[in-house]
Amino acid sequence: MNNLSVPNKYHALLIGVDDYPSQPLYSCVNDVCRIKNFLEIKKSGQVNIMTLTATKGAPLGDSEQRPTYTNIDSALKTIETQAKAGDFAYVHFSGHGTTEKTQYKHSNKLTGDLALCILNKDGKEVCLKGTVFANGLNKLVEKGIIVTVVLDCCFSASVYRSGDHDIRYLPYDRTITSPRQIQPDSSFMGQNPGSTHRDGSMRDNWLIDPDGYTIFAACGPDEIAKGGSERMENGKRYGALSCFIFNALSKHGLGWRNKDLYRYLCARFREDEQGDKPQNPVLFGNGDQGFFGPVNLHSGERLIGVVQGGANFQLMAGKAHGLREDDRFSISPLGLKGVEGGCTAKITQAGAFTSSLELLDATPRDIQTGWVAQPRTSSYLASFRVYLSHDLPQRAQLLAALGKHSLGTVTEPHSHSVFKVIANNEEYEILDESGQIIINLPIMTDIRGITEVLEHLVWFKMTKDLTNIEPKTSFGKSFDIWIMGDRRYRHGEQIEVEHDGYISVFMKNKGNTDLYVHVYNLSPRWGISNILSKGYEVVPNQNDEHKIREIHMTIPLMMQEHGSCEDIIKVFVTTHPTSFELLELPNLNEQAKQEKRTQNRGTPPNNPIPKDWTAFNFYIHTSGKQTAQDSSKSRGGFRDGLGNGNSVSQSANSLIRTRYLTSDLRLGAK
Repeated sequence: MNNLSVPNKYHALLIGVDDYPSQPLYSCVNDVCRIKNFLEIKKSGQVNIMTLTATKGAPLGDSEQRPTYTNIDSALKTIETQAKAGDFAYVHFSGHGTTEKTQYKHSNKLTGDLALCILNKDGKEVCLKGTVFANGLNKLVEKGIIVTVVLDCCFSASVYRSGDHDIRYLPYDRTITSPRQIQPDSSFMGQNPGSTHRDGSMRDNWLIDPDGYTIFAACGPDEIAKGGSERMENGKRYGALSCFIFNALSKHGLGWRNKDLYRYLCARFREDEQGDKPQNPVLFGNGDQGFFGPVNLHSGERLIGVVQGGANFQLMAGKAHGLREDDRFSISPLGLKGVEGGCTAKITQAGAFTSSLELLDATPRDIQTGWVAQPRTSSYLASFRVYLSHDLPQRAQLLAALGKHSLGTVTEPHSHSVFKVIANNEEYEILDESGQIIINLPIMTDIRGITEVLEHLVWFKMTKDLTNIEPKTSFGKSFDIWIMGDRRYRHGEQIEVEHDGYISVFMKNKGNTDLYVHVYNLSPRWGISNILSKGYEVVPNQNDEHKIREIHMTIPLMMQEHGSCEDIIKVFVTTHPTSFELLELPNLNEQAKQEKRTQNRGTPPNNPIPKDWTAFNFYIHTSGKQTAQDSSKSRGGFRDGLGNGNSVSQSANSLIRTRYLTSDLRLGAK
């Protein structure tokens, strides 16, 4: 290992394994060597780099340089010892992945327990269990170290069966996984992390505080990476994920925001797809932190990836994300503010998950895969109209400002509108569809303030109402989805839950293809957040009823005196992998502190499965234990201010706190 003695703010552990006795690889050492050279140039004198490699056919050599359990354990302990809170750690693994028989309570029974394939001191294959590896990473996170992990390997058994020898997957072999052989009791990573992190990521083994780490994985355990695992550059072979990350870092440096880098990676994989078995990279954890250092690359709001295919361009979002034909976008390279250096485009055909673009003021050679699109007009958003009272101060200026944000208006007070704006002395107030004042909003005294709040509320309303009005009948009949509380609840029903109680999202896939489930929390403070850290769960075809997520419901301390709070669980079901991060919103009172989420995943263009989607709303009312039994009798329905015939009560304007008993970070899906 190349371990510098001078303490630095940056620490890297690079692991590349080619020399597998049963199925060797030829690109993993190339991956880490190229990244090592890049880090030495970009962070000269500032980074401690430790490399552990095994080159195909090379003698065993220095045992301290080999990718063994002992050396990996020692390297992570070195980082933990030398690094301080706020330092950056980057761990890169290129090699084979595998799956083992499940061993823990929260293990994913459908995928098995994931593991990394490393070597022992004699050069034989052994497994570094995902739970053990994650336990070591978790110790770094607990110290306040900002951790980024790249796993350029594969965990899908179906990949191995494809017969490709360059796919980074090895079948499970119980003869090489003895814990006594590779996990000493005195190790830094530990022998049984599962006993101390009962609520963590036991399903797919990646067990860390989601705010303190980011993991990039080449694909999930449900996917086949045929044709997408390696690339040739300058006569050398590299793993596709490692190759694309290196190219991105070479172009823009190490200050990428992780969600922006992920969007770029999805676009690159989409552009380079081969055949009908595409490879979809996966992002877990904190998308807002920098890849390996502070963020220094500008990122705008609600950005969507653009993919080039010859003279044609596609947007990695479609009708499922609220896009429609003729919507217009600013197209520009990442890092440029607004439309500087870019062009404009419009949607000519909106599909379920992707849309075709027509460039309006540029030639195709001006645009590249990895550029981003920022919405300028949205016809669907504009259909949720706002009424402005005629006596509003600066009404003409407000009308113009709303138009610039694609917010539609009506001129007559009796025309249908989702929100109404009135004046109260020198402040603006907003009413819901039933004419009730929406409380607990920021004080709004100027055009900018009222415009930002209205845009936020209308976006929330649009997302809540988003549904597919024309799903294929066969698709709708191919699954059942429900929430289990004190009984089974279907979508649209109000679910009564006691404080400190539990609900679970279940699904049964009765069809012949895998389905993708996305679960979002629409909070009473007007925030929209993804409950699943990976973005979605894969539910295999013809499976028994499948628990997507168990959720612990509590009333926040600040709201317990009011006795209750409410939110909506929105579930999207899709036929293909996609992301709904474009729809996400911070809580309204946190809007100035956070950037809106970005769209970051595409879908396979050549998959023969017809693309379809649908969405369901489940209404949750959480109350104190002493009042839960009476709440349904005293309430005719909860008041959400979003056109359900009810308005938001003060007790409802607080964020429901949820704690997920199953994995908060999972590689792949169940």
